[in-house]
Amino acid sequence: MPDLRVDLSCRVFDHWTPSKSKCRKWLRCAVKHAGFTPPSRVSVLFVGMQEAAELKQRYQDEPGGTKKAAKGAAKKTAETVPQKKPVSKKKSMPDGKPQDCATNVLSFPAGVPRQTVESLGYMPLGDIVMCPEVVAREVEEQGKKKLRAHWAHLIIHGGLHLIGHDHKNAATAKAMEAIEVQSLQELGFPDPYSPPEEPSAPQEPSASEEPTADSAPQEAAKDV
Repeated sequence: MPDLRVDLSCRVFDHWTPSKSKCRKWLRCAVKHAGFTPPSRVSVLFVGMQEAAELKQRYQDEPGGTKKAAKGAAKKTAETVPQKKPVSKKKSMPDGKPQDCATNVLSFPAGVPRQTVESLGYMPLGDIVMCPEVVAREVEEQGKKKLRAHWAHLIIHGGLHLIGHDHKNAATAKAMEAIEVQSLQELGFPDPYSPPEEPSAPQEPSASEEPTADSAPQEAAKDV
């Protein structure tokens, strides 16, 4: 497996979140299937609704947001997983409600210069910022996903953004989804893009299964 280290920080504790070892396991599987082999390091941060909304607005919704984030050593861009029921992408926070603006996952690629990578001996890939409340809400709203499986999908998706994958067009989206599915299946999770199986209708009994006079239970004879 690839040599990938994870730094995990959690600022909220009111929803289930994966452990550092789980995040590392999921990310290592993703970069392996993506063919990414350099020693690397990823920062994973779990935040509340307010902070997630502010980060999304600052680095994704605002014009030039990614350019503002690029000041300093790291160039950062924000990405989010497309959902069947997408979180609102409004420019301003309506009535101070961050739940209308926060998204599930944001990826901020580091873009560290080669000289820095050579000096460190590993490649800092960047930051994955996730909002546990949004993740839990999506599982509840969609009704057909398991919480742990959804977390694994989003962590993997965010990690792939850090190494250059995107879903800006059909071709790149298909390639990215294929890596996600391969990774999730190796980890024992279902394909998040396959349509849910419809419950099978109850089958009518066949003629051979119909009760007959001989097989039907008989009432006990009554004395008259």
